[in-house]
Amino acid sequence: MGITKVNVIRITQKFANKEQAMEYFGFAQKSTATFQRYLAEFKQHKDFGSGYINPTGGYVLIDIDKFEQFLRWKDANKFRGDS
Repeated sequence: MGITKVNVIRITQKFANKEQAMEYFGFAQKSTATFQRYLAEFKQHKDFGSGYINPTGGYVLIDIDKFEQFLRWKDANKFRGDS
């Protein structure tokens, strides 16, 4: 019986569920309500909504990169009235 060499491919996690995303972006320790509000806006936004996937009624997946882009967009537009 020989030893088979296996190549390991490292991948970056693309999607996270709500709890993972809250932890990743630092909302878990601070404000769940703020995260929920941002997530609702993210879901409805024409430029970012494709990063919100709801394959079942109770399980949401969030594109980490797209949500970060959304937060950066929020930061850049925080004093504008049309955000």
